[in-house]
Amino acid sequence: KRRDDLRTLLGIDKPGPTVAALLDRRIARIEEALVGTSVPHLSVVPGSSVPGAANLGHQEKLKLVRQVRSIDADVVIVDVGAGATFNTIDLFSAAELRLVVATPELTSLHNAYCFLKASLVRELGALARSLGAQDAWIAAFDHGETSRTSAWIARLGESRPDIAERLRQHVAGYCARWVGNRVSTAAEQHAVFALSRLSREYLGIEAPVIASVPPSRSMQQSVAKRIPAVLSRDVEPAVVRAIT
Repeated sequence: KRRDDLRTLLGIDKPGPTVAALLDRRIARIEEALVGTSVPHLSVVPGSSVPGAANLGHQEKLKLVRQVRSIDADVVIVDVGAGATFNTIDLFSAAELRLVVATPELTSLHNAYCFLKASLVRELGALARSLGAQDAWIAAFDHGETSRTSAWIARLGESRPDIAERLRQHVAGYCARWVGNRVSTAAEQHAVFALSRLSREYLGIEAPVIASVPPSRSMQQSVAKRIPAVLSRDVEPAVVRAIT
């Protein structure tokens, strides 16, 4: 998130260095950019609001991933934001558990599914390349919207069965979850759950919906209060049930 967003949402009054300071070598370790928040045991590394900061080079991206993985914490959450740039996809793919948040609007659902598909395809392509089968993968890959991962891998298996098996194992171990946001009706909930079915049918991955969060006034008020809504005394019971 941008520095201003963090100050608003988490009560940070004096943000220090951002991720940009790490990439510019003004700090040596990402821990130097950790900022305490009003929430006990929660610290944040502010993102950069400098134009162009998201355009990481390959080595910068690798450095950032290594540094994030080195943080001494029980859980590290990386908010990659919207968009399907390679940097965004690669940071998303670096996670052990990949969470995709979508609202029930058709455009959001479509973009979220396309993002997850892009992540999987990029990972499979990188794996095939690392195993010396880039040309075979390119020949097998189908760009069609209704094409299935299993079909791509089956075509690859006609010439490289060993590589195809490695890709099947990667698909089987791909860990993703869906979260529906601002879901208010049964029809909207059904639309979010359809993402899980599409992921299984076309991408070959199990990506269940782990939460379906209803619209919430306390969520809106949390911005003015500068504390997460889940810590507010006024949070709606439906929200609590959705996320616990």
